[in-house]
Amino acid sequence: MARKDAAVLVSVIERGDGAHMVLTKRTEALRTHSGQIALPGGRIDPDDLTPEAAALRECEEETGIPQDAVRTVGRLPVYLSGSGFRIHPVLAVIEGDPPVRPNPDEVESVFEVPMAFLMNRDNHRKGSVVWNGKRRYFLEMPYGEYRIWGVTAGNMDSMINRYTADRKIRSDDAYTPGDVGGKRPDRAAIVYSQRCREAYKDVPIVLGGIEGSLR
Repeated sequence: MARKDAAVLVSVIERGDGAHMVLTKRTEALRTHSGQIALPGGRIDPDDLTPEAAALRECEEETGIPQDAVRTVGRLPVYLSGSGFRIHPVLAVIEGDPPVRPNPDEVESVFEVPMAFLMNRDNHRKGSVVWNGKRRYFLEMPYGEYRIWGVTAGNMDSMINRYTADRKIRSDDAYTPGDVGGKRPDRAAIVYSQRCREAYKDVPIVLGGIEGSLR
């Protein structure tokens, strides 16, 4: 099967209660994956010089977040989807508090999930569905009214595995929120930034007030 290349933006933004990941809910009118939770992204077009360029372009088209408000910091391993895509996950930091304007043709809503929630393995479940006569298993992370699963959950789990300092430490012990008003970043955000800084020494990593805390 000839695979098509796509890129998604695995982006984090700093809030008062810690780091959050940005996700979208696709509209019900779309032909494929309608109503599902997704990372901003899409196919890599011929004009896209890199997966980073494609991820940033798609994110702006879908969410309205300006490209100059997003700093890319690296990539996760390529993810091969069952639908025939070779997905290039691009890690990024969203700086400040940029405007969000969902594209009504593609995105029903843009929302955020706390990194502390995602890194807590107690929030990860094994789901299954019968497809083409066979039972298929997948990872899912239910969050309120949102059901995060499939490729999106897989990419997020890849990020968590890569940037968690010690996978054996339970996240409810390792990733506790910071001081009053979020002046001190939660440990989940610190670990994420540290790992990015180690892997990409020439790239400034800024998550709100995190950079100063890491020095």
